[in-house]
Amino acid sequence: MTRGGGRGVAEVRLQSRAKANRVRRTPIERYFARRQLALARDVRPLKKLREVDVSSWRIAGQETRGKREKFWVVDPQNQEWLRKEPREKRPYERAIEATVLRMARALGLAAPASNLCCWVRTDGDSRTGIVVRRFATWPGRYEFSPGGDLIGGVDKSYVPLDRRAHTLDRIRFALEYWERQRNGIGLLQQFADMVFFDAWIGNSDRHQENWGILHNPAVARLAPIFDTAACLGAEQLDKYDLLADRRAVRLEEYVADCRSGFGDGVNKKLLKQEQVVSEMSRWPEWKESRRWLPKFDRLLRSEVAPYLASVLDAFWPENRRELAGLLLRTRLDWLKAHVT
Repeated sequence: MTRGGGRGVAEVRLQSRAKANRVRRTPIERYFARRQLALARDVRPLKKLREVDVSSWRIAGQETRGKREKFWVVDPQNQEWLRKEPREKRPYERAIEATVLRMARALGLAAPASNLCCWVRTDGDSRTGIVVRRFATWPGRYEFSPGGDLIGGVDKSYVPLDRRAHTLDRIRFALEYWERQRNGIGLLQQFADMVFFDAWIGNSDRHQENWGILHNPAVARLAPIFDTAACLGAEQLDKYDLLADRRAVRLEEYVADCRSGFGDGVNKKLLKQEQVVSEMSRWPEWKESRRWLPKFDRLLRSEVAPYLASVLDAFWPENRRELAGLLLRTRLDWLKAHVT
């Protein structure tokens, strides 16, 4: 150090060199540098699950994608959120979706903010659901294209309504095109990381509308993880025995039977997660995705149990939260066995 607390010449040169290196990095180099930092950082605390009254939030318009009724609403800070209700037979999927999005954010994976919500309609009827912050567009910056549109844009034989056609080979071909021709930044790696996370949580609904890219004429990147409700026993009705019978063998059978949102081009039934992991193991990016395993383990050991204990029974009953915790532990052991 120089007199008066100033910086030495050597220190200034090092910082200048580091700054120059940052400037010279390509977008793909910057992406992988950020990914390295995300993998190196410790897991963040899971944000407490809370319910927000959105009765006074302005309705900006209806979202036409998907089968359920959804609306874009604007909060007092002028931020847009997607408001949606759970399916009648799956009243706790809103808590599951919000929880899984919190897990992704705690790990350092890109995922939108979310909260449980309630509102009173103009006819006086009270409703509950979830609000997820808009990520798809910023004015003049990015456009969102779902997976089905990306595949259809490069493969004219693709039929979006045929679930069998949503194959990992088609997805890879589409993402390779966008990386090559449309300045896609790490699209294949980001997709592999998302599928790796899905394999842990047991997401059975990663269909062609539940992933996509954000793009403009200069650059394209994978959209944040979204629509993560089809996991952790969301489909289990009260009468199902998995809620009562949690022996290891039952949990292992349930985990082994978990489906995905991908087809094989032939069979009507979607691929099981085990088949997805097997196919993805042939992707060069999958080996790099395995680096998330230690972080999954740290999140499970340090954050999941106290978070689940803090959730109100009205949002997600205790027996279902206990099942979710058991499934996360069982699925992580399953994933380790299948990728190591």
